[in-house]
Amino acid sequence: MLYIFVFIFGTSLTLVRGYIEISNLPNTWPVSVHESETDVPLFLYSVRVYSPDVTMTCTLVTSTFSPDFTITDAGNYNWDIKLKSSTTLDESTNPSINLSVSCGDTSNQKTGILTVTVIENVKPVFTDLTPEVDISAQTTRVGQVIYTFEFTDPDSSSSSLTYAIVPPSSVFNISGESLVLSTDLSKTKTTSYSVTVEVRDEELGNQQSIPVTINVNDINAIPEFIKTSDTKAFPEMTKGRKLLYTIGHSDGNGDDVQITYVTTNTNNDLFFDLVPSTGEVYLLDGMEFNYETVSSYTLAVQIEDWLEMQSTQFILTIQVTDVPEGPWWTDVPATLTKDEASKGVLVGQLSSFCDDFDNMPPDNITYAILFSAESAYFAIDNYSGIVTFAQDFDYDDPNLANALNLTIRCSDINGFSADTFLQVIVNDVNDNAPICAPKPKSLSLRYDQQVNTPLSFLDCTDKDSTVNAELDYNIIGLAKGYSKTYFQVDSGGNVSISKTFAMDFNTSFFVTIKVKDRGTPSLSITVTLTITYTEKPWNITYTKVDECFICTTSAISLLAALGLFALSVTICLLYLLILKCAYDIERRKMAKAFAKKEKR
Repeated sequence: MLYIFVFIFGTSLTLVRGYIEISNLPNTWPVSVHESETDVPLFLYSVRVYSPDVTMTCTLVTSTFSPDFTITDAGNYNWDIKLKSSTTLDESTNPSINLSVSCGDTSNQKTGILTVTVIENVKPVFTDLTPEVDISAQTTRVGQVIYTFEFTDPDSSSSSLTYAIVPPSSVFNISGESLVLSTDLSKTKTTSYSVTVEVRDEELGNQQSIPVTINVNDINAIPEFIKTSDTKAFPEMTKGRKLLYTIGHSDGNGDDVQITYVTTNTNNDLFFDLVPSTGEVYLLDGMEFNYETVSSYTLAVQIEDWLEMQSTQFILTIQVTDVPEGPWWTDVPATLTKDEASKGVLVGQLSSFCDDFDNMPPDNITYAILFSAESAYFAIDNYSGIVTFAQDFDYDDPNLANALNLTIRCSDINGFSADTFLQVIVNDVNDNAPICAPKPKSLSLRYDQQVNTPLSFLDCTDKDSTVNAELDYNIIGLAKGYSKTYFQVDSGGNVSISKTFAMDFNTSFFVTIKVKDRGTPSLSITVTLTITYTEKPWNITYTKVDECFICTTSAISLLAALGLFALSVTICLLYLLILKCAYDIERRKMAKAFAKKEKR
């Protein structure tokens, strides 16, 4: 049975049932694969198969090489052949492989041959197998290319090669086809490095190791001291600013250097001045060597150029030699404060404040108070420096000052001496009680005496000074014969009554007043005043207050109150009477008016 006519390459074919055609096998153009190909699956060839009425499949006929290849349906009558692995490929034994492709169904098959050429995997050949390069420790920078590999490989491109440093290096790394510096070498002392670079082609089946030698030039020379230590001596009392020493040094590259203290130094940088660029050591301004304080100084210094530091230190020892000196006062108190006292009482001890810089025994130092108008009041022990009162000292004596200035001298056996000034402040002691002279002690009280008007003034004084002479006055106890006091005393010693009152004729009061100073402890005395009520308000004769109640103030007050009450009642009655009269008058007017109206 005929179906259709198809024109191929200008030829007409009559297609019949069961017809199968493989149009491009055997292959007319080369198909090749590397014998160590690893990039799988790798497409090799597409077989063009046609059949008008057969549902067919294509397979590779089993052979020695067929396990390394696959054929799959790609659609539109195309079947793709791919490399699955390269385990059986070997150009030396099988330079080409014929794959048999069978297409069809169970009843009808068509076979074609695909020839695959196996390409030998040639190792890359490098131009220089033992390269050697020179770099500069000072000018070659991190990231700079120091060598680029050159090679020939007929079956690989530069992009298909991989490079690796074996073992890995901390100084160099690979970037593309180049060896690159990865670490700063400015401080290195290594003059040469060797690394091995392993190169593999794209199939990783071929590799080659290339040793590379890198020579490092321009290595920085470490700055050095000419000596590692030295000692110099200076007499005490040498003062700054004085050049003590110049530290010798050198640098192989001629670089400028810096000399600095070692960080573990104590406080030498506070006593000495080190010039970093020259190594000159000066005693600082305001400083002075003192043998008795410090007899030796040790300065540890280190040196570095612009790039690095020398690990070796230079030790400079400064010896201070002793020079005879005199004694010296230190930390002398500006004042000594002491309470007034009698002769021989301790004022203070000064021996701990006078030192001899020559470390002489204390027995060789003597003390004296230089003569002055005030020195007669004090004495000092020649060897202990104990200052005492030379006579009784009374602060309250107006002829004595309470602040006295002394000049104290300490001397050594060599005839050297030192003076210091000392002020002795004498404090007042509360050693005197108040003294009072009231005038008079017996007083008369009139009935018309006003409140707060002084009856008497207590003339009290205290021989002490400052707060010890300040006085306070207080009435103690109650006025005799009554339940409460009628008297008061103010801060000035003025005695007065605190309220008005009337008492029996010739009544006497005994008022006791305590006068105390404000010192510590307080001293006090008491003064008793006799106050007599001597004058009567009226000429009324009576024998006893009990028999003449009307003569008393209480009776008079009561009568006055009763009279006032009676007057108030009388006024109220008169007011009511007036209101009653007004009401009666108005009522009669209204009655008359009403009567007239009735008649009309």
